Amino acid sequence: MVLAITVIAGLILLVLRIFAQMIVALKHAVTPAKIRDWSRDGNRVTLAADKFTTSPGEYSLWWNDRAGHARIGRILATDTPQGTVEREVVSHTGTAPTTPDKKAQWSGFVFTSPDEIGLPWSDVTIPTENGPAPA
Repeated sequence: MVLAITVIAGLILLVLRIFAQMIVALKHAVTPAKIRDWSRDGNRVTLAADKFTTSPGEYSLWWNDRAGHARIGRILATDTPQGTVEREVVSHTGTAPTTPDKKAQWSGFVFTSPDEIGLPWSDVTIPTENGPAPA
């Protein structure tokens, strides 16, 4: 009887832990991407085409374990037989990507800091019941 209760309690704890990790473990929304070519002038990047890299809009591309970042703009060309898409590089920082970089990440988080938006901002502290909260 004690063994059955212990097993049931263990299973309940396991299920609760799995659900807790799903709820609490928030991560940046990133998708793997493959850089096929990086232009010498750094104004264009060719990527493996997929439903993310062929979507219109601006995105972020990270590479070399986040040592480099680019803000990716409009689609310049697609090559269906090669399965690639060429996109504009709006801006980039850090080291140039090694190509092909199988560890690149595609993300909807476009800006890496508030400075890039070009609007005035400042760090503030908001008093709360539990103490000061940085914002």
